[in-house]
Amino acid sequence: MSEVINIFKSLGADETIFQQFVIFFIVFAILKPLLFDKILEVLKLREDKTVNLQDLSGQKFTKAENMAKEYSTKISDAQNNIFEEIKTKKIKITQTENDKIHKFRNDLEKSMDEKRQEFKVLLDNKRKDVLSESEGLSDELVEKLV
Repeated sequence: MSEVINIFKSLGADETIFQQFVIFFIVFAILKPLLFDKILEVLKLREDKTVNLQDLSGQKFTKAENMAKEYSTKISDAQNNIFEEIKTKKIKITQTENDKIHKFRNDLEKSMDEKRQEFKVLLDNKRKDVLSESEGLSDELVEKLV
């Protein structure tokens, strides 16, 4: 122990080193809850607000990516549904218009047939008139010639 004391004396320490050591521990014990714990609490809070927020932002980014994928899927499904609905309506409208065209064509053909029949009857009547007049004219011509 005397060697230790000699080493302390050569460093400039005297016999009060032990009392200073005890005072240091008492001051440390008093200051620890007042200062050091508060500093540790502030450092932990700072770490929570920085490092732990990175984890939280990673989770939110993942959630945002999932929501974007879900949104894209819903948009794609909605587009497909709309295209199918448009296709169905287009087919229905095309069929309706084709039916109208077919009906109009049939009505037009019927009307043409009726007009053709009327014209044929008129033509037959005119032919009969001309033929009946032709007999009279031929008789007149024969009389004039004779």
